[in-house]
Amino acid sequence: MTKLLHITGLLYVIMAFGVLATPNHPPLIERQFQHIRENSNLSTPILPVAVIRTDSTTINHMYCKATRCKPSPLALSYNGKIYINKDINLSTPYGESLLYHELVHVAQYHTRGNAKDCYDWQERERTAYMLQWKWNDKHSIDNTEVELMLKYVSSNEMYTKCLTH
Repeated sequence: MTKLLHITGLLYVIMAFGVLATPNHPPLIERQFQHIRENSNLSTPILPVAVIRTDSTTINHMYCKATRCKPSPLALSYNGKIYINKDINLSTPYGESLLYHELVHVAQYHTRGNAKDCYDWQERERTAYMLQWKWNDKHSIDNTEVELMLKYVSSNEMYTKCLTH
């Protein structure tokens, strides 16, 4: 059960799966949404965005349900909400980059709803990594991992795995 507690006009604290979420980072999220709007044809929702801090087991369970079990223990966006591993520090460049990637998915969901099929899902991942690369480059955040993931999501291997799961 999820409880949403209103703190201010822009901040929410979310109790999910027994883990208290950290308050959202509205100034950072708004800057990231602005970057997404400026660099894509995506629209973004009005703040606040639910950023739920939880454990990797919960994230893996949700990710398997959404993607037929290709686990990611760090973060995911699901139905317009972001779930991030509670061990990720969102105040670091890595945490900021990870949050940005998931915010792209929130904007995709806000603009087009859920992915329709494997091809649509692959295109959304490719777009998210391309926009994340631009954000990281603008803010001097290392792009090594993003470049590797961009190659993977642009490959036939990802599409084939999606079809066979």
